[in-house]
Amino acid sequence: MKGLIEKITKLGPIQITLLVTIAAIVFYAINPSFLNLLELKFYDLRFRSRGAEKPGNEIVIVKIDEESIRTLGRWPWPREHWAKLIERLTEWGAKVIGIDAIFAEEESTAADVQLAGVIDESGSVVVGYFFLTSEDEIRELKEGYLGGDVGPVGPQKIPILRPQKVKEIPIFQALYMRSNIKVISEKARALGFFNVDFRVKENVDGTVRWIPLVMKFQDDVYPSLALQVLSQYLGSPEPPVLKVADFGVDKIQLGGRVIPVDERGGLLLNYRGGRNSFRGHSFASVIAGEVPKEEFEGKIVLVGATATGVYDARVTPFDVGLPGVEIHATVIDNILRRDFIRQPDWIWAINIPAIILMTFIPGLFIYRLRPLRGVPISTGLFVIYLFANWYFFNQRVWINLIYPFLGFLGVFVAVTVYQYVTEEREKRKIRGAFQFYVSAGVIEEILKDPAKLKLGGERKVLTVLFSDIKGFSSLSETLPPDTLTKLLNLYLTPMTVTVFKYQGTLDKYMGDAIMAIFGAPLEQNDHAENACHTAIDMVGALKGLHKGWEIDGIPEISIGVGINTGPMSVGNMGSTMLFDYTVVGDHVNLGSRLEKLNREYGTNIIISEFTHRHIQDKFTCRELDIVRVRGRREPVRIFELLGREEPFPKWSAFKSLFEQGLMAYRSQRWDDGIGGFGEALKIRPDDGPTKLYLRRCMQLREKAPSPKWDGIQTWD
Repeated sequence: MKGLIEKITKLGPIQITLLVTIAAIVFYAINPSFLNLLELKFYDLRFRSRGAEKPGNEIVIVKIDEESIRTLGRWPWPREHWAKLIERLTEWGAKVIGIDAIFAEEESTAADVQLAGVIDESGSVVVGYFFLTSEDEIRELKEGYLGGDVGPVGPQKIPILRPQKVKEIPIFQALYMRSNIKVISEKARALGFFNVDFRVKENVDGTVRWIPLVMKFQDDVYPSLALQVLSQYLGSPEPPVLKVADFGVDKIQLGGRVIPVDERGGLLLNYRGGRNSFRGHSFASVIAGEVPKEEFEGKIVLVGATATGVYDARVTPFDVGLPGVEIHATVIDNILRRDFIRQPDWIWAINIPAIILMTFIPGLFIYRLRPLRGVPISTGLFVIYLFANWYFFNQRVWINLIYPFLGFLGVFVAVTVYQYVTEEREKRKIRGAFQFYVSAGVIEEILKDPAKLKLGGERKVLTVLFSDIKGFSSLSETLPPDTLTKLLNLYLTPMTVTVFKYQGTLDKYMGDAIMAIFGAPLEQNDHAENACHTAIDMVGALKGLHKGWEIDGIPEISIGVGINTGPMSVGNMGSTMLFDYTVVGDHVNLGSRLEKLNREYGTNIIISEFTHRHIQDKFTCRELDIVRVRGRREPVRIFELLGREEPFPKWSAFKSLFEQGLMAYRSQRWDDGIGGFGEALKIRPDDGPTKLYLRRCMQLREKAPSPKWDGIQTWD
């Protein structure tokens, strides 16, 4: 798994996004059953989110309910009750009476003939029957569990319009038919099957979403009960017509109405709600005349079972036990209202762009965002799509939700994993590149926001620090190699720790010399101060080292430190094969030159005027000189950094005398200079800069400088 992730992350985020998009489209084309089931569950959820809708008032249901069974006795009832119902409904002006029940067995000749006569007299009764679609049903029927005979008695087939080249129609095939007894079938106005269990993948979980309007038996096609009832209600002179194309059923035409069905002749139901969505009355109350006749006048009346244990409960998006008669009512109402839920064959032309929209488009920007920003933005985008999907569903168009969602989720996870892996890889590179050059704290700060690390020749104002051991070349000639190595290790370790302590970056070791950068790669506003703190602590740490060296036979050493602040180029410098993170520029060279001047002035830390501007209020310094160094035309004022506080009790008096001597020196008043520096040495006899200036004044008093002398000291 790890290897697979590594291979994937070698691709770019755009390539990963493209692969996820293609995968989502391929899954959509294959439509595996578990994903199809998930989409169906979301389809049901859309109904519940939309809520119930009020149906039209053309349909009234006469219910074979618990009240009727208590009144009329145990089910099934004698045919005389049916005869009374049909007489009553006909008398009250019902336009069509649809019977969601079957009279498959003879009761008695008189009773059967009586009911057939009432049906014949009414002229508006559509009687139902059902098909058997599995061998198990046939076996149960033949064993007498269902009773009655198997055989095609009386149903009415419908005409088919199809191209000559189309021989087979991919609609559902019935194996056998269980019909009404002949005397009743012959007297009915029309006959229609009332099968509801549409065994297709859209109903795979037992929820009825599609219902067949036509089924094939032997070589003919037959209409459903709902289709036959509606045909009679609309007064269509022609039966429903099945129009067939190359791919299967194109549509069903009923008079001037076109009914959109799938290639198998199934209608996607637009449910109105759960039980009792349609107006209804008890069977017993109707035959007793307890219902106003206006309720039925000119209406479609469907008669069916709603009592528990009598009817087959059907699971629908709104209800886990909807009576079949209400499903037939839903079909009729959908066709009358013409508000079908549509999922036409060309719906892929909407679904595939939706997948691309929710997969490829988000993938183009998710990888540019940090996860904490990407999650709310991505979630917001999906919520927008969710509302758009819900809106189109309310406009009766079923657009796929699960595949755009899975594509969206897939690309989000893939790109997030890509970001995580590549960021971790980048962090390892950064940690590997800087772990020996900056402190662990600085590395962690960089890793929190790698954007702070801008590599590649950026010009910034930084501070550089150079230090080395005074007289190291001579020292290395006198010490044994092992002692010299031990000295360097003992020296460089605390010096490096001190650099890291103040968030400095160790640029390089050059033998005994150290070069450090302050202000990069992590930006610092106080980089000049940090460099000065580092220099002071380095000198202090060296004094601490001397205490233990005497035992090991290591001689005491002294160091010089040069610090300069200014604009310089920082970044990866070198070749494509080997490079270092370093700084270059004129101000870098100046820092190096200042370090070497410590030998001339007898000091430990020299800083430039540029650094002094940043730190003068926080450290104790004294001006040393104005110098011109090799490689730099412009002179620079230099200062000795003495500490964070005054270095000794009489510092103020000493500094005043030194400054008086320095002013006399620059004014070519050699005697005053000699006097001032001489008094200063009485306070601090070993002060290197004071001794240097005393010698200069004496030399210049003996040999006057040229008229062009400006007091600037040039050092090569």
